[in-house]
Amino acid sequence: MERSTVVLRSAWLDLHEIRRKLLAVKIFHRYSRCRNHCCYYEMA
Repeated sequence: MERSTVVLRSAWLDLHEIRRKLLAVKIFHRYSRCRNHCCYYEMA
């Protein structure tokens, strides 16, 4: 019983870590895209 709860907890933590990384990547891509648009507007 205890072993299964430990496995479940570690899987839950892994899921949170993956979600956090995906969110960070999404925010980073959105930010870099916005920055590229700003650069294009400044160059034009």
